[in-house]
Amino acid sequence: MSSTLNNPDLIPTRSRIIYSFLPGKLNRTEYRKAQSIVFITLVQLVGAIAFAPVYFILGHISGGVFISAGAVIATINLFYLKYTAKIKNASYVPSITYFGVMVGVAFTQGGIHETALAWFIITPLVALFTISLSASVIWAVITALMIFFLYFLYLNGISLPNPLSEKSMTLLLTLGTSGITFYVLLFGIANEHLKNSAYSTIYRMANKDMLTGIDNRRRFFELAQDLFDSKMEIFAVMMDLDKFKEINDNYGHPVGDEVLKEFTRTIGPQLHETEVFGRLGGEEFAILIPERSEANVQLFIEQLRASVQDLSIVSGDSVIKFTMSSGISRKTPKTKDLDHLLKEADDALYEAKGSGRNKVIFRV
Repeated sequence: MSSTLNNPDLIPTRSRIIYSFLPGKLNRTEYRKAQSIVFITLVQLVGAIAFAPVYFILGHISGGVFISAGAVIATINLFYLKYTAKIKNASYVPSITYFGVMVGVAFTQGGIHETALAWFIITPLVALFTISLSASVIWAVITALMIFFLYFLYLNGISLPNPLSEKSMTLLLTLGTSGITFYVLLFGIANEHLKNSAYSTIYRMANKDMLTGIDNRRRFFELAQDLFDSKMEIFAVMMDLDKFKEINDNYGHPVGDEVLKEFTRTIGPQLHETEVFGRLGGEEFAILIPERSEANVQLFIEQLRASVQDLSIVSGDSVIKFTMSSGISRKTPKTKDLDHLLKEADDALYEAKGSGRNKVIFRV
């Protein structure tokens, strides 16, 4: 088995549509922000597709034009985000376009009325999801000032162009109310999605090794302790990649990182769900195996050793081979605690490395 080196991809794959508009490499904070921008923009485009034709059908051409123009700007912003990765700049566009569309529609519909008031609620919500809470407050203030201005015009008898008929206003009010409900529901879904995404990120950071994706040292010991405290028969396996320092020294740490990832990609799928696999540090890994016979464990670890021996990493013109040494220990009535069990496996590991490497030693 071989693997060609690639740079680590920090962006987890979620929605294919959202993912297609994200820049190539983002850290986790940038990813969540960009994800919000894309999601809100897609919501805006769906809204434009639904509402612009209604305005045109009702003869309110200017309103349809404003909504369509907002959709065009939003679409351009998606490509701007993807090809420039300027997330901060792109984050302002959804709020600005929403506000611009709302102002344009309100002025061309004849001023202050329920439809305009309903739609103005959207802008602070958009700012909340794409920029920040403080930006949402600012947009709420701006929105309120605009509503007061429209109301001021109404009180002073200043008419605005193209007031709609009462029938059209009733229809648009119904659509506007439905639109608000539509957007709030989608924003709620987005918020829940982002919260779950944030929770997943926090969980991974707390429990997973960031390079290989398997359990980190803390999580391994937490799960291993639960297994050790059970009544099941337990075997501990300590594993170490042979001459790993030489790989780092000769080919560089990125190649060494790829070796570690290829190693875990090979070991992980061969384990049962009840078995605990973790990276303890550097090139040292451990497995805790419950409910297998001694012969089966030895055969299984020997199979793992052989599968690792067959691996190779391609880096430029070089093909890098590597092996692992393993030590196995068994929980007995004399085993004092988990540390004692792992220490026995570690002693067996060092015996394997000291006797030529690429071996499996069982410590009784």
